[in-house]
Amino acid sequence: MTSMDLAAALPALIALAGAWLAGHGPLAGLRRAVRLALGAQIAATISALVLAVFVFAGIPVTGHWFEFDRLSAVIVLLTAGISVTIHAFSERYMDGDVDIRRFFRNIGLLSALILLMVSLDHIVLLALAWLGASWVLAGLVRHRRSWPAARAAARRTLGLLAIGDVAFVAGAILAVILYGTSDVHEIAAAAAASAGETATQIFAVLVILAALAKSAQLPLHGWLPDTMTAPTPVSALMHGGFVNAAGYLLARFSEMFLAQPGLLFVVFAVGAVTALFGAVVMLVQTDIKRALGYSTIGQMGFMVMQCGLGAFAAAVYHMVVHGLFKATLFLGAGSVVGQARALKNAPAARLDARRAAIALAAALPVAALLVAAGVAVLTAAGAGPTALLLSTFALMALVQAVVIWARHPEAMATSLGAALIAGAIGFALYVGGLAVFAVLLAPELAVAPFAPSLWHWLVPVVFALALALSLVPWRRTGSAVQGLRDRLYVRLLFVGIRPLARDGTYTHRDLTL
Repeated sequence: MTSMDLAAALPALIALAGAWLAGHGPLAGLRRAVRLALGAQIAATISALVLAVFVFAGIPVTGHWFEFDRLSAVIVLLTAGISVTIHAFSERYMDGDVDIRRFFRNIGLLSALILLMVSLDHIVLLALAWLGASWVLAGLVRHRRSWPAARAAARRTLGLLAIGDVAFVAGAILAVILYGTSDVHEIAAAAAASAGETATQIFAVLVILAALAKSAQLPLHGWLPDTMTAPTPVSALMHGGFVNAAGYLLARFSEMFLAQPGLLFVVFAVGAVTALFGAVVMLVQTDIKRALGYSTIGQMGFMVMQCGLGAFAAAVYHMVVHGLFKATLFLGAGSVVGQARALKNAPAARLDARRAAIALAAALPVAALLVAAGVAVLTAAGAGPTALLLSTFALMALVQAVVIWARHPEAMATSLGAALIAGAIGFALYVGGLAVFAVLLAPELAVAPFAPSLWHWLVPVVFALALALSLVPWRRTGSAVQGLRDRLYVRLLFVGIRPLARDGTYTHRDLTL
C-alpha cells in the first residue's frame, strides 16, 4: 500500500479506529471510550475536509487500491458529517443500554465501511466492503437480541441485501476476468467501449442489481422497513449514508451505463415504480419511523430515476440533500411525537397550528410549482432529463395546491405571498445547488445528450393522477371510487406492516377498520 493509498483511506481508517476504541476499551472507561469514538469521527471528518480541499484544488490523491476524487469527497463529507452528529446524539440516547459498547462499535464500523467503499479503486475490495456493510447493518438491526421481531428483521435484511451483495461480488470477479484489471475507473472505461458485448451487459446488470438492493428498490425493498427495529441513530445513519452507496455505484459507472440506453430505461422504470410505491405506502402509515422509511424508499426511487435519465450530477445532489434532511428527521422523530402529544392536549394551540398548517400546505406546493416552472423555462433547451423531473414535481405540486384550495378557499390569499417568497428562494437554491454539483463533479461523471421518450413523459401524468386519487375527497360513501380507495388503503397498510406479520407479531386479522 502506497502513501497515497493511506492518504485516500485516512477518513475510513480513523473511523475504524474509533469503532475499535468503543468496542475494546476497558469496562471502567466506557464513557471515555464513547468520547474517543466521537473524537475519531470528528478527526475523520476533518481529514476528509482537508483531502477534499486538495482534490478540488487539482491535487490528485490516487494510490494503487484507493482514490479520493471529487465524487468520493462529496459522499465522504456527507457520511462523516452525519456520523459525527449521530455519535454525539447517541451518547445520551443509548445511555444505560447494556449493549452500548457493541452499539458504538457497530455503528462506527458501519460508518467506516461506507467511507471505505467510496474511497476504494479496487473493485474486488469494493465488493467485499459492500458485503461487509450489509452484515454490520444486520447486526445493528438485531441490536435488541431479546426481541423476536428484531431477530426476524435482521434475517430478512441480510437475506434481501445478500441478493445484491452476491451479484456485486460476482460482477467484480467477472470484471477482473473480462478486462484484466481491478481498477474501477479502467473497468468503467473498458465496459463503455465494449457496451454491445453480452459479457459486458451481464456485468452491467449485476451492478444494477447491487445498486437496486442497496437503495431498497422494488422488489428488494422489504429490508428497509424492517430496520426500524434498530435504535433510531442507526436509522439516521442508514438513511443518511448507507442507502447512498447505491447512487454512488451507479454514478461511478456512469460511462458504462450511458453506453447502454436500454439498461438505463430499465433503471428509470424501476425507480419510477418504486418512487410511486414508497410515496403512497408512506401516506397510510401511522408509525412515524415507518412512514419515514417508506418516504426514503420513494426518495431513493426518485434518485434512481435521475440515474436512469443520465442525470448523475442531479442524482448525487438529491442524495446529499435527502441524506441531510432524512437524518435530521429521524433524530428529531421523538421530539415530534412529544410535541404532537402536547398539542393534542391544548385545543387553542391546536386550532392555531391547524390554520398555520393549512396555509403552509397551500404555500409549499405553489412554491414548488414556481421553482419547477422557472427551472424548466431556463433549462428547456437541451435539458430533457431536468425538464422531465421538474414537470413531475410541478404537476404533483399543482394537484396538491388545487385540492387544498378547494377544501380551504381562505388559504389561497394567505399562502400566495409566502409561496412567491418561498418560490424565489427555492429557485435560487435549486438552480445554484444543481449548477455547483454539475461543475464540481464534471471530471468524474460521464455526460451524454439524452432525449426522454413518450414512455418517460407518461411518468409525470401517472404520478399526478395517483396523487389526485389519494387527495380528492369522494363524499359519496357508496361510490365505486370510494370503495376502491378503502380497499386500496387496507392493502397498502398491510403492505407497510407485512414484515412484522411474518414474524407472527400480528396478522391482517388484527387490523380493525
